[in-house]
Amino acid sequence: MRALSWREHLALLVQFALFSPAVARFPFLDQEIVKAYQLKRLQKLVTLAYDHTWFYHQKYAAAGMHPSDIQSFEAFKALPTVTKDELIAHGEAMIDRRIRRDRLIVSRSSGSSGKFVSVYLDSQNFITQALQVMRMLKEFYPAYQPTDRELLVYTSPYPVRSLGGFYRVYYVHNLCPAAEIFATMRRLRPAILAIYPSILRELVTLYGAQCATLGVKVIVTNSEHATQEERDYFAAVFGCPVFDEYSSEELASIAQQCVHKRYHLVQDCSYIELLHPDCDGPVAPGQLGELVGTCLINAAMPIIRYRQGDMAIAADHDACSCGKTAPVLAELSGRKNTAFKQANAPDIPSGRILDWSYDLVLKLALDVREFQIIQEELHSVRVRLVTGQHYQAERDNALVTQHFCQTFGHHFQVRVECVPSIARTRSGKHIPIQSLLGAASGAGEAAGSMTRGETTS
Repeated sequence: MRALSWREHLALLVQFALFSPAVARFPFLDQEIVKAYQLKRLQKLVTLAYDHTWFYHQKYAAAGMHPSDIQSFEAFKALPTVTKDELIAHGEAMIDRRIRRDRLIVSRSSGSSGKFVSVYLDSQNFITQALQVMRMLKEFYPAYQPTDRELLVYTSPYPVRSLGGFYRVYYVHNLCPAAEIFATMRRLRPAILAIYPSILRELVTLYGAQCATLGVKVIVTNSEHATQEERDYFAAVFGCPVFDEYSSEELASIAQQCVHKRYHLVQDCSYIELLHPDCDGPVAPGQLGELVGTCLINAAMPIIRYRQGDMAIAADHDACSCGKTAPVLAELSGRKNTAFKQANAPDIPSGRILDWSYDLVLKLALDVREFQIIQEELHSVRVRLVTGQHYQAERDNALVTQHFCQTFGHHFQVRVECVPSIARTRSGKHIPIQSLLGAASGAGEAAGSMTRGETTS
């Protein structure tokens, strides 16, 4: 995948000099100003999509909608939503027909629903992302200096490798052995580490106290679901803060943790709604809803009211002492199609199952290194464990089974397997929670994907 050309890099430097102060202030603006910006941006995107893409013109015309109708958020929310299946089937028909395809960069989702999605982006998208990522990193690490290094452990390099030779980003493929990743960290001594939780977990298991000697100042987790308790544990081992950011290839940045570990929406990057999974009606604060988003920075291929498939709960809109004014997601509960099904009860969100798994180490004190929990049938669950030398299968398997049934119900039949390893996906992700009930969920991955996506030229 190509880096930005010298012309594109020059445009990045110019925009960084001109706009980075305004970008840095945006999360702290009054919500009336933010909402006015979002509505104006939404109106522009809908007009562009209607006038210059085949897909949206047909979809909105069939619904009797015209861009001139979008005079309020309520009117915008009357637009029909877009599903992942539509994006897969008609993705190229969503591209602005005025743009040459060979000038775009293709970002491919690594299959979080078991289906590969292609998103087309222009260089301006990456320039805007770079400014927003820089803002995020400076919020996480206020002492971030131009000579500091960032190490990105991910599926592909990011098109922006530096800002005029400063704020350099180095890359290691996430399928590299842990020993190679650790050796690279020891050699580069990055101030910022962006990494999957599962890889971080492996590094902590293998190297323990040595992790604190690497000079890392802040860690940003992404792409896989992890609990706050686990991030706190990583922070204790590395001796630095660990923050999580939540994003996707389709919508770019969605939410980021603040210094108080609350997930604030990134309102200059995406416009987020939480809807009932089976209809377009909104859910009330405190209720679990499906995340529906509009990417505000992708004009090459507008993605408008897109049902991503993730489930979340909105917090009551109270002021946060960090100073950010954006709404907060109280809970990220994982993919809709990775939730465990029940016959006469609500689905069990994958986030809650993930929380249960952490009890194996914290409460039961079991020597578990890695896990995978799979719902194979309605009442059948398989728990796969990579264990250490202190795990006693005959005794501890029974504890795992008992604890699962006590937490989620005795109607589940639980089978525990101790395995030498758990395979990763082609993009290197670890899938901790799977439900095989449903058409697409068998190959699903955990919710969340980094803004700096898996891209090809």
